[in-house]
Amino acid sequence: MLHASGLNYDFQPTTEFEFKKTYHRATEAVRLVGTGLCDKSERLKRLIAVTVIYSEGGATQPFEYRLEEIASIPSGWYDGENSAPTPAAVGAMRQFLEDVSLLSSPLPHLYPIPSGGVVAEWSLGYREASAEIDPSGDQLGLNAVNTVTADELDMLIALNSPNLMREFKSFMSTISSEEDRPMPVDSQYRLPTSDELLMRQVHPSQITEKRPSSRCFTSTGTDKGHLSADRESLLSPREAYEQYLQRKQLSEGGGTWGVSIAEFGQLGLLSCSDPLSENESHALVDFTSAGENKKQLTKGKLAYAKAIARKRLHPLSAADL
Repeated sequence: MLHASGLNYDFQPTTEFEFKKTYHRATEAVRLVGTGLCDKSERLKRLIAVTVIYSEGGATQPFEYRLEEIASIPSGWYDGENSAPTPAAVGAMRQFLEDVSLLSSPLPHLYPIPSGGVVAEWSLGYREASAEIDPSGDQLGLNAVNTVTADELDMLIALNSPNLMREFKSFMSTISSEEDRPMPVDSQYRLPTSDELLMRQVHPSQITEKRPSSRCFTSTGTDKGHLSADRESLLSPREAYEQYLQRKQLSEGGGTWGVSIAEFGQLGLLSCSDPLSENESHALVDFTSAGENKKQLTKGKLAYAKAIARKRLHPLSAADL
């Protein structure tokens, strides 16, 4: 029996998985989101249908529904040539999250990866953490970055390992116990250090519950280490957004987000002007100086934290108006 503001709701798990989750978290405070009946004075009298959120700070959308969305994404969704999320990766992520949901950890936000894999991401205080499942569905790559100190932690685990959950709990425990510390191209095209924003567009498949994936701020294999962006001094966030929709033939996108030239510079990343015939505001951020792909991913998560702190530039939410 669940209780909310003096009201009772007889929660009846419909699957063995839901029963196990409820049983394992029997002593945990939960949040209820659902439908109720009100009287003429608009006072809630009875709960009809309820979704149980077992921990705060994580995704509120049931991961089963999000994985169904990801499984339906076609190939070419990112750059016209990339793979669709593989059934193996989606299935492996589903099994992984069923086990994770029995723990006290908040559930993550989920995103497809252009390689065909699936990634789960958490924002945990000063840390950005991810769990990436490769297209084969065989391996789990764990990564966490402290956005204050830039320290990182990596683990690679076989998904068929009998110690999978033990190692995952160890990983989450390690990043939760870290001590917080204060943060101690051709030159003619290099953009001088300034507060000018370099704007990134987020594909609708790369945003869930208004949260974009950190991968949107990381270079990929197709861009050879050079992240494309639009200069705010030459194009407004709205114009950049509308041009992106037209170029991608989309009716709606994930919005315009920005990181300043100075902020990229603080991460050791140079920004360069790279005007195109169809877009004079085009610029590039050089991630190659960061080294191997893993290091570039770290820099991307740090840039992502800057963009999230600044919030979406366009379209503005009702709270920003």
